[in-house]
Amino acid sequence: MEDKYVNEKNWQKFRKFFLVLGIIGPFILIGGIVLIILGTVVFPDVYTNNFESWPIATRPAPVRTVTPNFAFLMPGAVMAMFGLMMTIIGWTMYYKRQITGAMVAGTMPVATGAINQGAQKITPAIQAITKSIQDAKKGEPCNTEELLANAKSLKDRGLIDEEEYKEMRKSILSIK
Repeated sequence: MEDKYVNEKNWQKFRKFFLVLGIIGPFILIGGIVLIILGTVVFPDVYTNNFESWPIATRPAPVRTVTPNFAFLMPGAVMAMFGLMMTIIGWTMYYKRQITGAMVAGTMPVATGAINQGAQKITPAIQAITKSIQDAKKGEPCNTEELLANAKSLKDRGLIDEEEYKEMRKSILSIK
């Protein structure tokens, strides 16, 4: 197999590493979610404070306290975030070339359309100026001010740059 890239062998090693991340990440994520669920399940604690020795009439009612179990909740949150990061990074990097290729392929019609639209706008103006220059070279009278205004208009609309404008201006003024 011929290497497409300079560091193809290194890329294949890293790709295997990212594949492992992408496979292990969801399991860590699921484990973290299970711990979060266990941490949010309320385990009621009955607080009696050893009132059994008191007479029944004078015993206070037991106080029920409800607290989430932070011993599960916090590690679960950390595991879930770590598992999510591993999953996203693993699969994104594993399919990096395919994702990049799809993004480029998706922008090609837009870029091609923009180029064609720009060419359709600039072509008539350039043809008009070229025709006027050719007419002037043949000895037919031409309107220099109109040619200069057309060239300036092209530059102002961003269809030609400063260097092209100066070149057009020189050729227009050299006619006379």
